[in-house]
Amino acid sequence: MIAAGLAALAASGAQASAVKVGSNVDIVLAGNGGNCSGNACNWTAGYTAFDNSQKTVNVRATAWSISNGGWNNGTHSRANIDQWAYGLGVQNAGEPGYSPHHTMDNGGYKDYVALEFDSLVNVNSVKLALYQYSSYQAADGDVSILIGNVPTGLGNYINPLAALGTLSTGLSYQTDYWASNAPNVGAGNFAGFLTQDDFTFGDNEYGNVVVVAADLFESGGLVDAFKLKTINIDVFQAPPPSDVPAPGALALLGLGLAGLGLRQRKRAAA
Repeated sequence: MIAAGLAALAASGAQASAVKVGSNVDIVLAGNGGNCSGNACNWTAGYTAFDNSQKTVNVRATAWSISNGGWNNGTHSRANIDQWAYGLGVQNAGEPGYSPHHTMDNGGYKDYVALEFDSLVNVNSVKLALYQYSSYQAADGDVSILIGNVPTGLGNYINPLAALGTLSTGLSYQTDYWASNAPNVGAGNFAGFLTQDDFTFGDNEYGNVVVVAADLFESGGLVDAFKLKTINIDVFQAPPPSDVPAPGALALLGLGLAGLGLRQRKRAAA
C-alpha cells in the first residue's frame, strides 16, 4: 500500500503536456554564410506569443548524409552545411562541389539538415529552392520532416539516429510529395521556389529537434534536390513539474501510512 501511494505521488509530479504559446513563426535560413561557423549555423527568431509578450526561439543547424540504407539502417555521417542566398545546402564527402551537389538531395546519399531548437516546436511548412539534379529529369521537391526530442542535445550523441531513434520508436514523421511540373532548366540550375505546407502534425507532436530531408523514402520516382530557405513552426512550452500531489495520490499515501501505523501498534502490543 505504501509503495502504491508513493508511486502515485511520484506520478502526480510528472510533467503535463506542453502548451502551444506561439504559431506561424517564420525562420529565414537563407543568407550569405554569416550565420555559420564551425560547420554549424545559428539563428535567433523573434515572435509575438499568444499572451502578446515578445519571445525568441534559437535554432542550431547541422548537416548529415545517410549512405548504404535509409534512416533506420543506413550510416549517418556528418556533412558540410552551407548557407546560400537561396537557403541551406548539404555537401557530403562523396560529392563534388559544384551544383546541384551542394543541395539537400537523395541522389545516392540521402541528405538532411538537423535543426536543434531551445523550445519545443512542430512544423507547418518549409520553403524550398528547387534545383534540377540531372539533365534527364525535371526538378523535384519531395521533403521528409521528422520531429523528435533530445533533452540532452545532439552534441552528446554520435549522430541524430543515435539521439532520436528509429522511425518506430517515438519519432513523428511525414513526407510532403509534389507532382513535379518544373520546366527543364538544365542540370544544376535553379528551378524556382516551392512551399510544402501539407503537413498535419498535431498539437501533441512536438520536439526540440526537427530533421528536414530530401524524401527519405524515395517514393516519388525522381531525385529530389533543394536548399532550405525558410521553416514555419509552432512553439510549445512545457509547464514545470507540479510539486503539489494530486488528491488521489495523497489519499493513497495516507492509506499507506495509516497501514504502517496499524502494523506498528500491533507489533508493540504483541
